Amino acid sequence: MEELIQSRQKEYYEALGAVDRQADSAGFVELMLEIIRDNLLEITVVGRNTDQDGGSVNQLLSVLGDNINF
Repeated sequence: MEELIQSRQKEYYEALGAVDRQADSAGFVELMLEIIRDNLLEITVVGRNTDQDGGSVNQLLSVLGDNINF
């Protein structure tokens, strides 16, 4: 999981700080879902021709959608 957030480390720690200040983890959860979605999109693009389980990745992406707003 650390590799997934490494490039967005600043946002990650800002979201954790907001959780502490606001006692609300919604922003952190949204950030984590956004990071996961972005990485799944990258996997889908990179592995489009070789991904044997592309249906599962595409199904998860459809659930995550584009409506994650951080």
